[in-house]
Amino acid sequence: MHFPVFNPVDVGCEQCKSSHHFGPKMRSYYLIHFILSGKGIFRSKNGEYTLLGGMCFVIHPGEITYYEADKDDPWKYVWIGFESNAVPECIKKEDVLDAPSLMPLFRELEDNIDTFNGAYGDGGVREAYLCGKITEIMMRLDLMHTRTKQPKVEEEIHIIKNYIDTHISHPLS
Repeated sequence: MHFPVFNPVDVGCEQCKSSHHFGPKMRSYYLIHFILSGKGIFRSKNGEYTLLGGMCFVIHPGEITYYEADKDDPWKYVWIGFESNAVPECIKKEDVLDAPSLMPLFRELEDNIDTFNGAYGDGGVREAYLCGKITEIMMRLDLMHTRTKQPKVEEEIHIIKNYIDTHISHPLS
C-alpha cells in the first residue's frame, strides 16, 4: 500500500540509558522524536539544543544529526519517520518544537507500537494507522504554529485601527 501524502518509514519508543547517543547519522526521510520524559541534547547544522519532556526534535532528510540522553535524567522518547513532500512550514524550518499538547497523541502511539509492529506489522492496517497519526501530528503542529503567529497579526490590526480612530480628522495615506 502506498499513500500519496505520508509514507511511514519507522516508528519506535525507547527509554534511553544514561548518556545513550546516536549519530552522527544522516537519514533520507523526516524523523520526529517526541520526548516523553527526561532530557538530552540534539545537534543539527543549526546548533545544539537542550531538550526536555514535551519537546520534539525534527531530523530533516539529508541532514547529519547527533543526539544524546542526559547522564542523570536520560530521556524517553517516541519517534516516527516518514517520507513526504507535504509537511507544514514549522517542520521544514525548525529543528526543535515545544509541543507539550502533543503528549497524549504520542502516548497513544507509544501504547500501540507493539500492536502494529506485531500482529498487524505486515499488513496495510499498520501503514494506514501510522499515516493517520502522522497526518494528525502534522495538522496539530501546523495549527500550533499558526496560532503563535496570529496574536502578532491581531496586535498589528489593533494598532492600525487605533491610529485611524485617533487621526480620523487628518488625511491618511
